[in-house]
Amino acid sequence: MIRLFGGEPLAHKSFLPFLSALRDNFPAAELGCLSNAYRPLSFFRKLLAIDPGFSFSFSVHFEAVKEKDLLEKIAFIGSQKAPMHLQLQFLPAARERARKLAEILRRDFPDVKYSIQNSRPFILEAKGIWPMTKCSRCFIRSRGNFQTFRRVWPICFNDL
Repeated sequence: MIRLFGGEPLAHKSFLPFLSALRDNFPAAELGCLSNAYRPLSFFRKLLAIDPGFSFSFSVHFEAVKEKDLLEKIAFIGSQKAPMHLQLQFLPAARERARKLAEILRRDFPDVKYSIQNSRPFILEAKGIWPMTKCSRCFIRSRGNFQTFRRVWPICFNDL
């Protein structure tokens, strides 16, 4: 199994040629990636033409997702029988959007595996971790006794 992740692997301009080279050199390997699914549907068509069994793990952040586009990608990938898992991450303000999307997934895509995670924002400056910004896409997520810096696509360099 070869799993690509870290940042947004599908954003690299040479991802499709790289995937083709991986498939040529490792014909029996299961290939997959962790992505936020921001690329257009045409990209996923090209990707699955190279590797029909490519495995998708999508981390969906409601701050940057268009549900209609996401559902089109889910329908296409599902129609190709490619493995797929969705992790729906939402801030409290997007709870209703996450609930509605989960209802659609249950009703229209019963074979798609998904999980839902409520992310809680923190004021970074008060925690002494990062200067205060106006960007709502930059936040700290707390889990148990540790905090993980999370930056949601697209990265806002102008706010740093």
